[in-house]
Amino acid sequence: MVKNLLKSTFALFLALAGTAAANATDVFKHVGTNPENGGVLSSYFGYATMSFDVIFGENVIIKNADPAVHLYKGDAATGSEIMPDNPWKATIGDNSTDLRVWGSDYDGYTYTFPVDDDASYTLTIPAGIVKNAAGAENEEITLTFYGSETATTVNGAKTGDKVAQQYFDLNGRRTGTARKGVGIVRFTDGTTMKITLK
Repeated sequence: MVKNLLKSTFALFLALAGTAAANATDVFKHVGTNPENGGVLSSYFGYATMSFDVIFGENVIIKNADPAVHLYKGDAATGSEIMPDNPWKATIGDNSTDLRVWGSDYDGYTYTFPVDDDASYTLTIPAGIVKNAAGAENEEITLTFYGSETATTVNGAKTGDKVAQQYFDLNGRRTGTARKGVGIVRFTDGTTMKITLK
């Protein structure tokens, strides 16, 4: 009887260990992106923010906060890489189900990069940046975006669904309008972006 009990316990242990191992190697798939894969990048005066959200169907846990993300003008094999001033970062996005990867500039803000209307852009996000509660990690993700037409009006300039609301210099003083040089713009949705106007 003890022998049968030990066999049953050992069989149960093996079954549970096999299930846990299988769950740990499952792939955690995303359900959407922002901007949308195959969509158009929103730009402001010809520049887009180097920030991309990957949406999962359940809560994510950051596993690697400094991932080796790559953004290329063109495709990953033959395109030219667009690199931020500082390494890429991985954080939780607006929701606990969103992974946000973003390139940091020298000041710790989100890096901006020039967008050409007739160009395509390829973003590669490596596997293993986030995991779910069961321990399954994200797969490698490759996304493609396209350049957009640039809004050129200064006050009330449109960028995707956002509208520029306030302009500031680097000292935080309101300027009323976008000015030549480096500045900060606040949009109607509350987000901000560092801009450089030539």
